[in-house]
Amino acid sequence: MRRHAVAVVVVLLSVVSLFARDLPNIDKFGEKSGVPGNSAALLQKAKTFARAGLPLHDENRLGVPTFLWVSPSVGQVPPAFRPGTNDVATHAEDAARSYLGMLASLYNLSPSDVSTAKLRYIHDVGRGPVIVKLEQSIDGVEIFREEINVVMNRKLDLVAVTGYISSAATPPAQSGLDFRLDEPNAAITAVRDLTLANVSGSQFVSAGSRDGYDFFTLPEAAGAALAEPVRMKKVFFHVPEGLIPAYYVEVIANTPTSDPTLLSLTGPAMSVDGYAYVVSAVDGSILFRKNLSANEKGPGGAPSLGPGGFTYRVWADPVTGVPGDTPAGNAVHPKVIAAPDGFQAPMVAPSDVTLPNYPFSMNDPWLPAGATETVGNNVDAYLNLFSPDGYGNPITAPADPPTGDYRANRTAVDQFLHTHVPDTNSTALAENRQGAIQQLFYNNNFLHDWFYDSGFNEASGNAQTNNFGRGGLVNDSLKAQADDFQSFSNANMLTPADGTRPRMRMYVFPSISSMLDVSAPPSAVGKYQVGISMSGPQAFDLNGKSIIKATFVAGTCNVTNAASL
Repeated sequence: MRRHAVAVVVVLLSVVSLFARDLPNIDKFGEKSGVPGNSAALLQKAKTFARAGLPLHDENRLGVPTFLWVSPSVGQVPPAFRPGTNDVATHAEDAARSYLGMLASLYNLSPSDVSTAKLRYIHDVGRGPVIVKLEQSIDGVEIFREEINVVMNRKLDLVAVTGYISSAATPPAQSGLDFRLDEPNAAITAVRDLTLANVSGSQFVSAGSRDGYDFFTLPEAAGAALAEPVRMKKVFFHVPEGLIPAYYVEVIANTPTSDPTLLSLTGPAMSVDGYAYVVSAVDGSILFRKNLSANEKGPGGAPSLGPGGFTYRVWADPVTGVPGDTPAGNAVHPKVIAAPDGFQAPMVAPSDVTLPNYPFSMNDPWLPAGATETVGNNVDAYLNLFSPDGYGNPITAPADPPTGDYRANRTAVDQFLHTHVPDTNSTALAENRQGAIQQLFYNNNFLHDWFYDSGFNEASGNAQTNNFGRGGLVNDSLKAQADDFQSFSNANMLTPADGTRPRMRMYVFPSISSMLDVSAPPSAVGKYQVGISMSGPQAFDLNGKSIIKATFVAGTCNVTNAASL
C-alpha cells in the first residue's frame, strides 16, 4: 500500500534531481589571519581619545578601530559648529569631519581623505543621536562595504565612531587597479556559480543603467532562468595586502530543486535563490558570496490615527492601529507551559481599522486614492500559488478553486473587509486568502512606518517604489507573497542591496483542524486529524511492480495477498 500511495504522488508532482542552491558564504577578507600586535598597538595609540573603562573594538587585519567610545574630554564640539535649537543638521557634517580629522591617525587617513569622503546621509529624527555616515571612493568607485559613522548627541558633542573607511591612497593588492574584465565576463562567474548554466559573456544583453548599477538579462537559450536582471557595479575589494578591482554582482534566479517541501503541479519544482557576489576584475575569482535569503527559524502609548484612508479587516488595535501579536490576541504570551503540548489559544475576532498610514513624520499613504488592490508604494501583497515565483503566470480574479495569482480586491470603495478564519477547513478559500493578503499588506506597511522615524528611511535603504527625492534608490517596494507555493510551516526573506525589490515568502501552516474523513470500513469510520510530515524517506525506488490493491481479512489487519506485496 505504501508503494501504491507514493506512485500516485509521483504522477502528480514533477521533481528534478537537484536541491535548491544552498551555497556557503565566502569572504576572502575574512579568511585572512590577524596580525599579531596590531590590536595592542592600536589600543596604545587610541589612549588619548578612548573613553576609560569601555572596550575598543578593532579590525585587527587592518589595524583600525571598528567601535570607538570617545572620551568626553576630547569629544566636545568646537564653538564654530555648536548648533542652535533648530539647526543641528546644518552643522552636523562639518562637526563630523572635524572629529574625523582629529581621529585620522587611528584610521590611517589623510586630511584629503577626511575632506573628500562621500556623505552617505545624516540620521537626525529630532531626538536621540545624530549620526553622520561617510563612505570612501576612488575615482568614483566605492570601496566595498566600508563606511564610517560619527555618532553625536543633540549638542553635536562626539559620542562614538563606528565602522571605518580606508585612505584613497591605499595601494593595490596586485599590479594596479585596472578593471581587466568587462562586466559580462565578470558576471559569468556569478551566474555560473548559482545556476550551473554554462553561459558566455556574449549572451548578456544590456538592460540599461540606474542608480549607479548596470543591468543585464539573458535569453532563454542561455539556460539560466533569471528571476530578476543581473545587477552589478564596479567596486574595490579591500584585503590586508591592498585593494582589488572587482564587480559587485547580484544574481536572483530560478533554480531546480528536489527539496520535498517545494511542490509544483505545473512543471519542475523551482526555487528562487538570490546571492550577492564580488568578482575579481583581475582574474574572475569569487572574493565574496552571500546568500540574500534568510529563513525563519523556528512600547508605550501610540499616536492617534490620521483621518481618511482605507478600512482594513485585520488583527490590530482599532484605536492605535498596532497589529496584534497573533490571531489569538496579545494576552496569550508568554506560554506558561514551556513544552509542545498541542495548546492553541482560541482565536479572537479581527477588527476594522481605518487609517491612511500609521502615523510617522512623513505620513505617506499606503494606497493612492481610489485603489482597488493591495499594491502601494511600500508593499505589493498577493497570492503566490502558481509557478514560477512572483506575481502572475497567470494573473486572475480571486476564485475557488484558484486559476492564477491575485491580490486582495477591495470589498467596497476604500474598504478591504475580507474575513480570514484561521484554522478552518472553510471551502471559501478565495475569501480566506484575501483576508490573509490584506493582513500581510497591513503588517508590512505598519512596520515600514514604525521603523521610519528610527532611521530606516529612504537614504538607509528601505523598500519603496517612489522615494520622493529623499535619497536612496527607487523601484524596490516589498514583494509580500501570501500562501507561497514553495513550502509549508515556515517563512523566508530575500533582501538584495538597495534598489532591487526584496521578497517575503509566507508559507501555509497546515491547520490543526485538518481532518481525514474515513467512510469505510465500518470499523474505521470517523474523522482523523492529519498534518504534513517530512519524516522518513523522501525518495523511493519505484522501478519494481506497484501493488494496486491489497485485501484484508474482515475485522483484522491480516493481509490475504501478502505474497503480492
